[in-house]
Amino acid sequence: MPDHDDPDERIARLQRAAFGANVPDAEREAAARELAALRSAGPSRPVAAPEPRAGGEPRAESPADRADDREHPTSAPSRTTLIAATAVALLVGLAAGLTLDAVIPEPDEPGSVPTSETAAWRGFDAPVPNGDRVRYPAPPVEVDLDRDSRRLLAARSDGVRVVAVRSEDGRDACLVLVVPSGPSAASCTSDGRFPPDGLVVRTEQPDTGTFSATWDANGRVSLGPEEPEDSAG
Repeated sequence: MPDHDDPDERIARLQRAAFGANVPDAEREAAARELAALRSAGPSRPVAAPEPRAGGEPRAESPADRADDREHPTSAPSRTTLIAATAVALLVGLAAGLTLDAVIPEPDEPGSVPTSETAAWRGFDAPVPNGDRVRYPAPPVEVDLDRDSRRLLAARSDGVRVVAVRSEDGRDACLVLVVPSGPSAASCTSDGRFPPDGLVVRTEQPDTGTFSATWDANGRVSLGPEEPEDSAG
């Protein structure tokens, strides 16, 4: 048999010889052996036995059948690959988004400045007059205070005093308002940032009225007037 035939035509011819009717046994056996050899050493696509026709002769595989075999197996993996790649991209994007949310800090308050860069903070470098530390009841704050850093900012004849004190970690500053009767009140910077409106403290006492104090980033202190309650009636 000639070997220069078109491969598809050769296979079709061998199939007709191996499975067709009215073919001598010797020729049928030779065609079957050659088909077996082609299956084992030839194409990666298996050579399927043709469907027999009504008259008993097998139907050869048509070019349309072969094209269909080539198209369908490749289209499904392509869709699967695309879906898998999309899923991976979504997972990576989600993970990146979660990571960014975890590491990006919240923005600073508009107008706030680093506490250590303010004139108010530099007041802690001033010497304590006569080495006398300001004494006052412990204010209700959530930070640990460096009591050795206490500085008297303002005082009034009625016993109201305004004191500045640093946190132990040296990052924040607190304003303490000390009144003659009743507990002291305080306000502290947060995350090492001085608020744009300064630190403001306000306290109200049943017998003596309301007191307030403000300490801005420039170191200026203002002390609100006492507002005694009306004792008449």
